[in-house]
Amino acid sequence: MCPFVDEAISALGLVRPECADWLAEAIVEHANRNHGRSIRESGTRLSTTQRVALGLPKYGDGHLSVEVWEALTELGRQDPVRNFDDTVSRALTNARNAVDKIGAMRSLRNGFFAGVKVGPAPGIGLCAAGTAMVGKVLPEPPDLPFTGCDRRYCSCSWRSVTRWELERDGG
Repeated sequence: MCPFVDEAISALGLVRPECADWLAEAIVEHANRNHGRSIRESGTRLSTTQRVALGLPKYGDGHLSVEVWEALTELGRQDPVRNFDDTVSRALTNARNAVDKIGAMRSLRNGFFAGVKVGPAPGIGLCAAGTAMVGKVLPEPPDLPFTGCDRRYCSCSWRSVTRWELERDGG
């Protein structure tokens, strides 16, 4: 999980780099609980008094622990719940994409599949790099996010295409 957390921290700048190991461990522990958002609910919860002293709403838009607050950068603290969740989501999504890529590479070796087609269709908020790749058939799954991605988390995807599908579509 560490490379994916490091990438999310570097790309977003919402969590302090020295908290990467803690965050990677927490994501592994909480990955299957509310897409990692339960990390904010674990640890020592910020009290109402602490929230007010930090300039946060008394009963904010989500639970927030002292550990999460301390892990956030000044930028991350501007919208702590959303910014922490976005960092976790980016790391988890990228880790899941890497696992999917391993499975797809196995399928591609069997000869039935010809490659992967990048998607989804334009217009759903993809970065410029992702939009440029939509519809392209590649010999193997790409590493996501694409270089130059400026989104909080990558919404690009790909799907395996059969040789028959590729021939049918003139590829």
